[in-house]
Amino acid sequence: GAGDMFTADGGITWSNWNTPVSLVQVDFTSVDSYVTQGSGDELQGGLSYDGGRSWYGWQHGPTLPAPTADSWQLSAASHFVDTRHGVVVVTRFDSPGPGMLPTNTECMAFTTDDGAVTWSREASSPCLSRTETTPIVWASQTAGYVLRALARSVVVTVTLDGGRTWHTGTLPGIPSFLTVRGQLLLVDGPGQLRLVTSTDPIATGDRRPAQVFRSPDSGDTWTAAYQLGTPPNASHELLSHTLFSFSALGPQHWRAVAEV
Repeated sequence: GAGDMFTADGGITWSNWNTPVSLVQVDFTSVDSYVTQGSGDELQGGLSYDGGRSWYGWQHGPTLPAPTADSWQLSAASHFVDTRHGVVVVTRFDSPGPGMLPTNTECMAFTTDDGAVTWSREASSPCLSRTETTPIVWASQTAGYVLRALARSVVVTVTLDGGRTWHTGTLPGIPSFLTVRGQLLLVDGPGQLRLVTSTDPIATGDRRPAQVFRSPDSGDTWTAAYQLGTPPNASHELLSHTLFSFSALGPQHWRAVAEV
């Protein structure tokens, strides 16, 4: 493939994006970042202030506490609100053996206020998946969420302050056979949230309208609010607060379906 690329003109032209590691948390804000496992217990990472053209390594990364298992795996994600304030979310899994599920999971969040010179561990953190390539979706510089499908429920964890505090709730009424994806998080007011989700028809063979869930308490509890209809045999993407759809004619044929 072509690898990572970036555009500065809305997608008309593209240039190669030379990233220092294979996975970078692209936030499309003033600062992009990455985090990776370093030597010993200290994580390593870097920042870009010019859309990924150049990168600067952190002076220090968060130092993880001693693991509770002899063998473990790591999932991590980073996000910077600006050049000084950022968060690293880490989930550590033990490795009991081939084909076996982890029996011990440690979920941690670390924040910095001085551009990755010093870090503080926060009291709450979401738990990341071992396989998700973009574990945290950021709706703005300070509002983000993690969507996780568990055995019998879909759990969403939300932050509204750039990763310092997190609220976890369960999305109601989702059958266990559906694969659900988060599409858009809307902050309507203090603690007032809407989350738009869609099902994956390729994974489940079941195409359903996009579902909007509402939370009155920053994500601690959720209720199913309403659905957004999409035309049959059409894909959809969410841009701003409008649901757009394109048919088999191709992605150049867009139309607004509904205002979220």
